[in-house]
Amino acid sequence: MLTLGMLAFACSERSAGQSPTSPSATLPSPSATPQPPIIPVTGPTLSGSVYEVTQQGLRPVSFGNVWYSVDGGRVKIVNLDTSGRYTISALPTGSRIRLTANAPGLQQTCAVYTVFEAADTVRDIKLVRSGTHDATCEGPTLSGVVFRIVNGEKRPLRDQRVGFYSAEQWGGWDVYATTNAEGRFEFAGLSRGPGSLLAGDCSDAMDSKPIEIRGDSNVVDFDLTAFIQSCPWIFLPQ
Repeated sequence: MLTLGMLAFACSERSAGQSPTSPSATLPSPSATPQPPIIPVTGPTLSGSVYEVTQQGLRPVSFGNVWYSVDGGRVKIVNLDTSGRYTISALPTGSRIRLTANAPGLQQTCAVYTVFEAADTVRDIKLVRSGTHDATCEGPTLSGVVFRIVNGEKRPLRDQRVGFYSAEQWGGWDVYATTNAEGRFEFAGLSRGPGSLLAGDCSDAMDSKPIEIRGDSNVVDFDLTAFIQSCPWIFLPQ
């Protein structure tokens, strides 16, 4: 069981600690916490826009932040501006960057990795509504059903938090989601190799198990029966 702390907005880039923390934590409203001023940067930057995938196309996300990790190091945070753009500076040339965007009511089901070279780099990030997934994303997939055993039968659990982080990116999630009405989740664009899958929500704690992304399609179901029994106040939708 891993304990997740609540996420607080950073007024500038900062460390998010080394425990895998839920990007779906409740965020303050835009009226309560004004966006910090955009500080001009010099030198090559990694930048891009965060979009929500809708039936009408891509829509800029105007409130939220981006977590980034350099070569598997500690997670840092940069806020979005009102047009949905983020900018990161002072990155080592040749470093591998993992990007995860967070915004209220949205989730990232497509992993975003990039290698930063000695030139301006643009990398956009797409989010989808909670309980859905980005069907346009390419790359190795991880899907499954979160369930518990009731009277000897599997009962899928909807609205359960699920997250995955690769071994070299410990300290933040590559992707995260909420299970749909059938208890399903689906991620794509993942990095091959070992990692951890987390599920459930017990006062910000989640159950965790090691997995490995091997081929193009990976299926892992998650049994939360024991986790729920250890946390009798866990939220279980009717």
